[in-house]
This record gives sequence, structure tokens and C-alpha cells, in this order.
Amino acid sequence: WSLRLISYFIRTDTLLFKIRIHGYDKIFSLVGDKKVKTFNIIHDILMKSKDGNRMELLEDIKLKLNIRSSNSYFKMMNWHNLKTLLKKGLDIQSHTKSHGYLPVLNDNIMEKEFIDSKKQIEKKLKTSPIAVSYPYGGYNDNVIRNANKHYKYGFNTNNELLNLTQLEDDEGGKMVLSRINVTDKSPYELYFRINGFHSKIKSLFIRKIK
Repeated sequence: WSLRLISYFIRTDTLLFKIRIHGYDKIFSLVGDKKVKTFNIIHDILMKSKDGNRMELLEDIKLKLNIRSSNSYFKMMNWHNLKTLLKKGLDIQSHTKSHGYLPVLNDNIMEKEFIDSKKQIEKKLKTSPIAVSYPYGGYNDNVIRNANKHYKYGFNTNNELLNLTQLEDDEGGKMVLSRINVTDKSPYELYFRINGFHSKIKSLFIRKIK
């Protein structure tokens, strides 16, 4: 359901919509930066809803966002695709089993998210992940504590430059490493590729962890 919600927000041209939540009509804006804020609110509501209510609300959101096609906006990669990436030298790490919002999960479910993801990667790709990226960048002290049992590093999504000293910080710093989100449409990404930035950073990171 998380992927469906993401695809709805990507595909919609709606700027304002109203849905009924817990018996009350609420109006949400999708203008500018408010789109991300609205997504986080809706996702949190769905995360805390029971399965039946969640799917009913998801269908209502789809209708209000004027999503006409039931086809997915994008397809998930399969294990064959991931094996191909590994052969080409890319690094495959964990992103949890079902992409749930970790801060609201209890310890047992959270442990299963970390453990099952790692086991699947080991079984399918014959490689053991040492890092996990927190879904939606969501983490708290409890998430860090549980993630640290199974992974050496953890990544958030705060779009800040990585402080390399964190890689040696066993007090928790290595479990909240920064990431910067860049796409092919970003001028920064083009600049980085032209100047060989990615390969330089990767070699530096490998030397650091060894």
C-alpha cells in the first residue's frame, strides 16, 4: 500500500482534496512543499489504520486525487535486476522488508523488518548487507538501537553532506549517516558525473570501512 500511495502522489495533478478521516472531513493541500507534508500525514494515518479501513481509505484517496488508471506508475525491481546491478559493481544494501514507517512499529515487528530483509538479500543475492536505509528517513533512538543489532551502518534522508567521522562513531553516529537525493534532472548530479565524484566517494568510503 505504501508504493500505491507514493504512485498516487506522483501521478496526481490535484492541488487540493478533501477526505473523511475518523468521522471528520479534512482538507489537504498539495501545493509546493505542502505535498510532502500531506503525504507524511496521510501515510502516518494509513500506517495506524486497520487493514480493511486502510484499503478503503486508500481507494478514497485514489478517487479524490483523480487517479483513473489502476496500473502502477512504476514497477519494482526484481531479483534478476538486482543481480545484474551487483555484477556491474553496484552495492546492494537493505531497506527493510516491507518499507514500513519504523518509529511507529513495536520491537518485534521492527526486528522482523530488519532480519527478514537481510536474510532475503543473503539468500537471493549471496551477499550480506551491512547497511540499512530507513524508509521515509524515519528513525528514533529505538529504531537506531534495533538496527544496530543487525547492521553496521544506517542511513537517513536529511539531504546533508556526510560527516566521515561518523563512520567510526560507535555511539550511534554511524547509524544516522546522511544521504543527498539527486536525480538525472538535477544539475548537481550532472556535475558530479562529469567530475567522477561518485567513483571517488565510493573508493574513499571503501578505504574508510576497511
